[in-house]
Amino acid sequence: MFSLPRVGHLVGPAWLSSKNFSADENSPDFWDDVKSQGWLHINHTQEQTLERFGEWYPPLIDVVIQSMAVGFVGTEDSTFSLVSQRRVEDWNGGLVLSVNVQNGT
Repeated sequence: MFSLPRVGHLVGPAWLSSKNFSADENSPDFWDDVKSQGWLHINHTQEQTLERFGEWYPPLIDVVIQSMAVGFVGTEDSTFSLVSQRRVEDWNGGLVLSVNVQNGT
C-alpha cells in the first residue's frame, strides 16, 4: 500500500486557501489519507464527469485547475506531472516538487 508523502508544507506559503490533489488512484484508503492532510480533489467518479461530458473532460478539468496553481507536487517519470509542473513553473512562477512513488521521497 502506497502511503501519501507528507509534502503539503512544501507547496507554497501558508496563506494558500486550498490544496488540490489529482490522481488516478481508486483506493478509498488512499483518498481518506489525502483528505486527512487537508487536500481537496475533484471526485470524477462521484460527479460522473465522464458519463456526463465525455472522456476528455476529467483530465481537462484537472489541467485547468492545475493551470492556476502556485505549487505542484508530482510523481517522477510521469508525463502528466512533468507537463503540469512546467505549466506551474512557467505560467505562474510556482514551486514544484517531484516525488518518487517507489520509495516515498
